Amino acid sequence: MSKYAPPMDPRMQTQTPTDTDQAIWTEEEIESFEGIDTSDGEWFAIRTDPWPCPACQTVFEYVTGAHLVLVAPSRDDLIEIAAQCQKIGRNARIVVYDDKLPAISIFQWRALGRPVHGFREDLRGGKPSA
Repeated sequence: MSKYAPPMDPRMQTQTPTDTDQAIWTEEEIESFEGIDTSDGEWFAIRTDPWPCPACQTVFEYVTGAHLVLVAPSRDDLIEIAAQCQKIGRNARIVVYDDKLPAISIFQWRALGRPVHGFREDLRGGKPSA
């Protein structure tokens, strides 16, 4: 590491999977996940006008994945998603996350295949799959 480089934020560090690591969670693990601890450090989320879950119609005021609020250690990590929300009229605002709803980091959510709720969207532009 260069003597001029700032230390990396430990919340942004990733581990390279090994033979003993589990790369993808099972559906049971996703369902039982209670969220990450957002009380340590500053986390950001995308707050929106009330918006229903596409699968069950439960209404949220944050962008969620599988009913977990998507959070990130940097605003920049959420810009792309916030822009997509603006395009569909969700009135997205990146805010400091200080709510008590269960949360998942954007990195965990991406590693899980970007689950929505009961189905996931084929990111290549296909139809949602079970």
